[in-house]
Amino acid sequence: MAVDSLKFGVCLAYYFDPQDTGEIARRVEELGFDSLWVTENVHSRTPSLEPLMALSTFAANTTRVTIGPAVLLLPLRNPVGLAHAAATLDKLSGGRLILGVGSGGGAPEGYQAYGVPLEERGRRSDEILEIMTALWTGEPVSFDGAYYSFSEYILGARPVQRPHPPIWLGGDAPAVVRRTARWGQGFFPAHKSPAECAGLYDKVRGLRQEYGRGSVEFTNAAYLYVNLAESGDLALRVTKEVLLERYTYPVTHLRLGATCILGAVDDCVRLLKEYQAAGATHIVLDPTCPKEEVLPLLERISREILPHFK
Repeated sequence: MAVDSLKFGVCLAYYFDPQDTGEIARRVEELGFDSLWVTENVHSRTPSLEPLMALSTFAANTTRVTIGPAVLLLPLRNPVGLAHAAATLDKLSGGRLILGVGSGGGAPEGYQAYGVPLEERGRRSDEILEIMTALWTGEPVSFDGAYYSFSEYILGARPVQRPHPPIWLGGDAPAVVRRTARWGQGFFPAHKSPAECAGLYDKVRGLRQEYGRGSVEFTNAAYLYVNLAESGDLALRVTKEVLLERYTYPVTHLRLGATCILGAVDDCVRLLKEYQAAGATHIVLDPTCPKEEVLPLLERISREILPHFK
């Protein structure tokens, strides 16, 4: 398999003070990263940023990096409103939006608060993707589905990117893989090993052929926790503590040396090269360190890891 160049993104999962948010965005760009992301957290009481609002701040404080949510929970959004917001963000950023989306799952209380039954999330996601991609054409759209229905609606704004901002889907369930193949321009499973990512990329590639989308430009990405330390065990211990505070429940899916970039620089570089060999072309890194250490960690990654992939 030919090894393509590897891009790197940073995902901010913390709530930063307003005066710090723009500065961090500028610094991420200065450090040479290619993309800047923000998570959506509706499942815990940890303070967090609303993704679309945060992205507007990122857009205003950067000029080069692509920006996106990692990931926006589709079932919780109205498709017309989201299509308009995404088109607006794409305009404000000069065509730099990547719309990372997912259907979520596993925490029904968040969906209940939004008035959306958890069991409807997949079907709602399909309808929303169909509606948004139609609205972004700028033509009148009529739709009559199980959850949304309207006639001859014209969206108030079109995105800069044509036909629309790239849609990257997160997740790894069979329905997500098929949804990605049908609607996506990118795929970023989270916390999967290089071998698992390779298998998922192959499944999406095969299904894209079935949908007649084999020639569409497509990005294989991966979303990974990152922390540098003297040893993998130390980085893993800190990561578990940070994630417990972030999500208020223990995170159990981490596998040292397989599903997260933790430990000494040489070990992290070696694992990143395994993801690259597996077909990944864009790695989104989520710093799992105390908030005050995020920028120093990103500076180390820029200085000690990114040069290995230039």
